[in-house]
Amino acid sequence: MKSRALYFLLSIFAVSASAQTLVPAPSPSVAPQMNVPDGQLRSSPIRVYVSPTNLDDNVKPQLQLAPFKGWTKDTSVDAFPKHDPKLVAPNQSWIENVAGENVQRHGTLMIFDLSEFPIARYKASTRVIPILTWQSTGGDKGKIVGQAIYLGNFWPAVGWTLITMIVLLRFIRSMAKKTKPSSLYLLAGPDNYMSLWRTQLAAWTIAVGSMVFLFGIIQLKVPRIPDSLVALMGLSIATGSLSAVADKTKSQKMAQAAAASAADLTQSSAAPTPAEKPRLFHLISSYDPSTKSVLLSIPKAQMVFWTGIILILFVLKSWLTGELWEVPWELVTLTGVSQAGYITDKAVEASKA
Repeated sequence: MKSRALYFLLSIFAVSASAQTLVPAPSPSVAPQMNVPDGQLRSSPIRVYVSPTNLDDNVKPQLQLAPFKGWTKDTSVDAFPKHDPKLVAPNQSWIENVAGENVQRHGTLMIFDLSEFPIARYKASTRVIPILTWQSTGGDKGKIVGQAIYLGNFWPAVGWTLITMIVLLRFIRSMAKKTKPSSLYLLAGPDNYMSLWRTQLAAWTIAVGSMVFLFGIIQLKVPRIPDSLVALMGLSIATGSLSAVADKTKSQKMAQAAAASAADLTQSSAAPTPAEKPRLFHLISSYDPSTKSVLLSIPKAQMVFWTGIILILFVLKSWLTGELWEVPWELVTLTGVSQAGYITDKAVEASKA
């Protein structure tokens, strides 16, 4: 009897185990998610991503933008204008940043034209809540409500940026004029000659600062600073430090020459006198104390050339793409080579002084 009872219990256990194996639990369906990149410009094509769902034109997707403020519970969603996509592309892949990590997504990419979306003329951006709706195959209406985003208004943002930069630069100029007659002295060394590395650092500061402010007021957050841009700024500071060492050596030798000239009036050599005021041609020239004349410098001209090209490209690319341009590392390397030539030229000047 005991063996029969044991056999019966084992049979029941085997049947239940096989039933569990043959009938798996249904896997929960993944709800569709919508990603609308923050800080897109109203004047540019607006990108909307939906994952993992693949949509097409047959389901008639439409996008609505609800104002973040002024939307009460009594406001009907149907009151917001509906925008049809200009392009619906299923089976697409893209990269999203989730909690600081890059994650690959698959699904549908849609492009919308929101150039006529109303934004006050004085506003650099407006905050909205995206709502995407479509007709599902079963006749039901699909809907996704996304995270609130900022939609940028480009030209007002440019205007506020120009006003801010002008105010800041005039404020700095007013402080500089209390000690010197011209703000160009901020870019000059102790001998009143315009310093190339100081001018380069000032140009990069204005260019990067204006672009950071422009996209900052559009997105209302600090934009991502590319690593190559940080490297370029670091090169400018490093060049300035090495150049300052060379200038100090040159000044010490000039002071020694002046002391020797004062002690021996018959000595023909004398220390060069400082420039009357900073001038632009100082950026591509250097003073030769042996001949007491100004000589053009090809390393300095090359540095001015490369700095101008990269600055123009940086501003234009950032302007057109709507984000800070990541300067290619090849250009960073070329800039470093140019600055190395400039430092070498400064060292030769210091040795001749």
